[in-house]
Amino acid sequence: MRRDDFIPPAPVDEDAFFRSAAVVLDTNVLLAPYKLSATAREDALRAIESTAPRLWLPHHVGVEFYRNHAVHRDMRAMAYQNVVKEVAQFERLAAQRLGKGKTHEDLRKDVARVVREAVAGIRSSIQALREADTMLTGPDDDSVLDRIEAAFEGRAAAAPDPAVLRGRVEEFETWRVPGRIPPGFEDRGKEGTVRKAGDYLIWAEILQHAAEVGDDIVFVTEDGKEDWWETTDGVRRPHRALILEFQRATGRAYHQIGLDDFVRLAVEAAGQEAAEDTLDEIVAVREEERRAVSRAYLTLDESFRELLWYSLVDELRPAQIAPVLGLTPNQVSAGLHRAKSALREAYAREAPA
Repeated sequence: MRRDDFIPPAPVDEDAFFRSAAVVLDTNVLLAPYKLSATAREDALRAIESTAPRLWLPHHVGVEFYRNHAVHRDMRAMAYQNVVKEVAQFERLAAQRLGKGKTHEDLRKDVARVVREAVAGIRSSIQALREADTMLTGPDDDSVLDRIEAAFEGRAAAAPDPAVLRGRVEEFETWRVPGRIPPGFEDRGKEGTVRKAGDYLIWAEILQHAAEVGDDIVFVTEDGKEDWWETTDGVRRPHRALILEFQRATGRAYHQIGLDDFVRLAVEAAGQEAAEDTLDEIVAVREEERRAVSRAYLTLDESFRELLWYSLVDELRPAQIAPVLGLTPNQVSAGLHRAKSALREAYAREAPA
């Protein structure tokens, strides 16, 4: 019996490991610059560009990035639109509160005029802010996309053979999810078999690539779920099952960090010192997004929360949920679809722009 088959190796020397290992960025890391301020965005993009010679992009990361980047790109513009909508709603509510008819008609007219003038001023100011906002991007001037595409030029994996992809999805559904084998089992509630298996599809590509080229890998991810990380004695580290699987499949070493550590290590590798404001902002945005998920869940109708809890937390199938709620399995499936759509919409409202 060899203890190396059961116990992960000692934690790596992070600085030294980062300077030599191949670097793989998760989809959420590539999307992160869209959510950061101008200075932090520039720092994150420069970190990506400075490590370009050692970057490698799994095909499925590219699939997810191009599927989601436009939504993240447009979130800042949507924030302006949402504020304008809220102001218009205030104007309507103010008019309704003043009542109708001849009673206090003079007061109604005066207040309506004050509100109308105030709202017009707010709209004008918001429009001026929007026009001066250099962080707004669109399909024709997306500098984030341009710089990310340039950094990964010639460093992206080809699409896996369809039969290989099907096999990986089947393995994920029939073996890894029931056995809670990381990564990805926490995504079992997502819509569609390929999206559910997304984390594992990325992981399988990483294993194959590292075995073929003989590289150590540092994986950069903002995913904080327990199918990627574990905490021992207050210290967060990559899930030991990932380290062991990587070691067995490739004979190489594996490490995992968040975007803040990636920016810090990349800057230090270039002989500079990372800006603390940038690192603090990355951590703050990460925490805000996690709180936004909780807030979004709590805004849902109780029936939707109940369905999601049974499905995602208790891990029950529609056929098991149905008798508990007095519904048919088909009704449960339809309700879950609506609940997940409602959760996505609520998250879009709650998430930081």
